[in-house]
Amino acid sequence: MNSMEKYKELLEKAKEQKISCDDFEEFFKPIINKESEEAFQFYGSNWDELQKLAKEQAEKNDTKPYQHIWAVVDGDGPSCFYLNGRHVCNVMHHIVCKTPWGEGLDSDKHVYIEAEY
Repeated sequence: MNSMEKYKELLEKAKEQKISCDDFEEFFKPIINKESEEAFQFYGSNWDELQKLAKEQAEKNDTKPYQHIWAVVDGDGPSCFYLNGRHVCNVMHHIVCKTPWGEGLDSDKHVYIEAEY
């Protein structure tokens, strides 16, 4: 299965349920901080760093920076989840992924992907 087919499969799955953390990490590939061995975490105080990293990924992929940004959101109860794009409500931090979401078109505003954290 090629990358676009896998992306479309994940989109279909996301319409009905959260995609698994494993599927999220395997497909979108969060950028890992080698020191902590976890995804780089961006808060309001280092938003410029997030934008720089997202722009670097966009240039490598011929995509748009927003397509590489994900929010880690505090969910109902004890769980958290990933949401594509920048968010402000209940956000713990943002991350940047190597693989873009969306197609870089105006229709991306209708893309909604929720993944387990």
